[in-house]
Order: sequence, then structure tokens, then C-alpha cells
Amino acid sequence: MRFLFICGCGHSGTSLLLAIFSAANDVHALTDETHFLLSHSTCEFKSQYGYLAQGGNLIVEKTPKHVYALDKIVADPECGALVMVRNPVDVIASLKREVLMFNRVSNAIETTTNSGLPAKRPRE
Repeated sequence: MRFLFICGCGHSGTSLLLAIFSAANDVHALTDETHFLLSHSTCEFKSQYGYLAQGGNLIVEKTPKHVYALDKIVADPECGALVMVRNPVDVIASLKREVLMFNRVSNAIETTTNSGLPAKRPRE
């Protein structure tokens, strides 16, 4: 059994990729973001969620902020990571659509500031 973690910036296609994996026969895709690896090990994740495989070969989990746990993921031979990358202009356009469609300015700001990727300050 293998474990795959989808991570990266929010609005970069992580949900779409999870939906594609969930359509496969021998894959169990977790539908909710667990944030599990932010405070636990991959061994603990496997103990907690490994039973879901039930004959499947792959368990897929999507939490964009697991980009901060890549060191844990790549250190485990049963785990892999897919890091989604999208043009930042397209990410902002996606957030803008969310604001226009749902009038969620606060959600768009929060998503941008908590995107799962570290922001770099400009040099002074």
C-alpha cells in the first residue's frame, strides 16, 4: 500500500487532482483536508488511515499546507507527494471569481495570506 499527498498553493488545482484520483478503482481519496502531517508523522498517518485502503493500492490525501511537511513525506518510502504549481496570476484570478460569485472578500484575503506557501518579504 502506498500513500500520496497532494499539496501546494490553494487554488492551484489540488481539488481537481484529488477528484481525478478518486475516480480510479484501486484508489481511496480522503475527501477532507486532514492537516495531519503538520503535527504528526507519516507513520501515525498510516496507522490512522491505512485501514481505508481495503484492497486498494493507494490512499490519496489533499492538504495544500502539507507542503510544509515535504521532508516527512519524502523520507518515508511508502509515501509520495505531488506539489501543485500554478501561475500566481491565475491563482489571483480564481480568487477574484470567488469574490465576485460569492461576495467572499474575507475568504479570498484569508486564502491568499494562508495559501500554504511561505511568502517572502522584499529586501529593503
